[in-house]
Amino acid sequence: MIKRRVLADFSALRSRLAPAIRLLAGRRSAVMIVSVLLIAALTAGAAHLKTTSFNRVWAWFTAQDCSACAQHKPQSPTPSASVQPSSAGTFTNFDVTGAGTTALEGTFPVSINASGDVAGIYITAGNVSHGFFRASNGNITPFDVTGAGTSTNQGTFPVSIDADDNITGMYADSSNVYHGFVRNSSGTITPINVSGAGTAGHRGTSPTSINGGVITGTYVTGSDTTTSVWHGFMRAANGTITSPIDVPGAGSGDKQGTQPLSINSAGDITGTYTDSGGTRHGFIYNGSSFTNPIDPPGSVATIPTSIDKAGDITGVFLDSSELMHGFVRTASGTITIVTAPGASTTPPGGGKGIKIDGTVGGSINSSATIAGFYTDNSKAAHGFTYAGGTFTSPIDDAKAGTGAMEGTGTVGINDSGVMTGVYADSSDVFHGFILTPNSGSAAITFTPASLTFAKQAIHTTSAAKSVTVKNTGTGTLNISSILPSASFAVSSKTCGATLAVGKTCKVSVTFTPPSLGAVNGDLTFADNAPGSPQAVPLSGTGIVQTSLMPAKATYAKTKVGVTSAAKKFTLTNNLPSTLSAIAISTTGDFAVSAKTCGTTLAAKGKCTISVTFTPKTTGTRTGQLEVTDSANNSPQTAALTGTGD
Repeated sequence: MIKRRVLADFSALRSRLAPAIRLLAGRRSAVMIVSVLLIAALTAGAAHLKTTSFNRVWAWFTAQDCSACAQHKPQSPTPSASVQPSSAGTFTNFDVTGAGTTALEGTFPVSINASGDVAGIYITAGNVSHGFFRASNGNITPFDVTGAGTSTNQGTFPVSIDADDNITGMYADSSNVYHGFVRNSSGTITPINVSGAGTAGHRGTSPTSINGGVITGTYVTGSDTTTSVWHGFMRAANGTITSPIDVPGAGSGDKQGTQPLSINSAGDITGTYTDSGGTRHGFIYNGSSFTNPIDPPGSVATIPTSIDKAGDITGVFLDSSELMHGFVRTASGTITIVTAPGASTTPPGGGKGIKIDGTVGGSINSSATIAGFYTDNSKAAHGFTYAGGTFTSPIDDAKAGTGAMEGTGTVGINDSGVMTGVYADSSDVFHGFILTPNSGSAAITFTPASLTFAKQAIHTTSAAKSVTVKNTGTGTLNISSILPSASFAVSSKTCGATLAVGKTCKVSVTFTPPSLGAVNGDLTFADNAPGSPQAVPLSGTGIVQTSLMPAKATYAKTKVGVTSAAKKFTLTNNLPSTLSAIAISTTGDFAVSAKTCGTTLAAKGKCTISVTFTPKTTGTRTGQLEVTDSANNSPQTAALTGTGD
């Protein structure tokens, strides 16, 4: 008898895991469809995973109705739970009581929320699936949707959990028709069936992601034996369904159409669509318009799997040799290919045998940290995280099998960096885990190391100068406060309460001198990095709002009644605004002979005043040049002296 782990081709695995493979996708804290497919294949020894295999897997989305839901009492923390320290963090392994204990059975977490609560599937003997909710304290509540089938490939399949513990997913009834559902935090389950969804076997409604109670997913129309077309939908928290959501350019033939996979807190959706030629592309939908295609260079099949609140996306794509690669796309559109160290570089090739090789980006959190997994050249799976160009890998559960088609897959990550996932032991049984990362050691650097402001008119505010903050450590930087000294102010900042490893943010500072002369201060950061609080030195100089130079002038002896050559004075406006109400006068034997100054002077502007001396009598003569204006140091004066001869 052939061992179940050694399968002749992918069809055997596909028929066994079809519902789980099809629907497990979602938001940043959920495992995506592809990762479930891949992990299942890794742990089972599947055969074909080509672009066409993707098409077959994606073909299985569908829907109909449910009415009530059978609930089970919460378990206490399962006796099989164990804690396993590792270099990446601490693994808490768990199994749902009643989960199967033979190959391709067991416990399969798929999504984790901000509180560390997990939703997932457990598979019992005969390949019947059931849902579970695991609270962060370890208590597990199994649940089944009333109406879910109890035969092979049937049952209840949760796929995504949001911050309010709303869980969405689908169930397969006894006729293999698929129906969506949403389960709230009190355990009440509401059916979801999109109008127009097919009602034949392997047709219906398949939610894939939930955020703030808003759900997205796919419904399938068409015949089971001729044509199946995919369409997207979105369900508001009040139950209103918007459909169809069809990407421009999506095909309308068999195994074509639009498949949303993840929704963020802003309601932005990412997913995949298949064009009329059978090629998969990524897309973004903001509720009114599409951005598509979003394909990494060299992709022949793109599947975005998760979108964070800022609009950053991760996912997986195939190159022309069928090698898998992860990717991250920033909200601005920059795409970076993510290849984990040690990931297979050998294309899977043709013929029978495992068709999974490379790196999969599965889930992304608000710090743009990616959780995923990769296969090495020996076909073993390992988890990884990626943030700002830095990998943490391999992430291996100590109880995972180490042979080909065995190993560990990190599939969901929350904003605290806590991950969930699945490992397959040496008998190909699935087990769940929670991975709490090591805190690491944050480190902070500043560029530039200090800020020096140009001379600034007192009681006015300078233009901003910015300092770039970077976390160069191995753990999350927690920033509790950013405080400037008096005379300086933070005008804007992109730094929040946390800064992920390798990430940067900016703080902009302005200078408002209260008095004349040098002013020194600091921009002080309180955080969890060594040396906290750290200070960025700040300096500037306060100057008068308006100046008249030179401050005095002495004329040569001049015959009585004769006018001397003119001496020139410069009026400077140091204000960042127009100087107004300018009036110029002289006293004594002195007079303005020419000027470029009007009644106003532009910000940071200069003008000149020429003054002559005409002594009325012999001896020392004194006077003054005076300028009055809107500056706070008005009037500005210059002392004048001359001698009559």
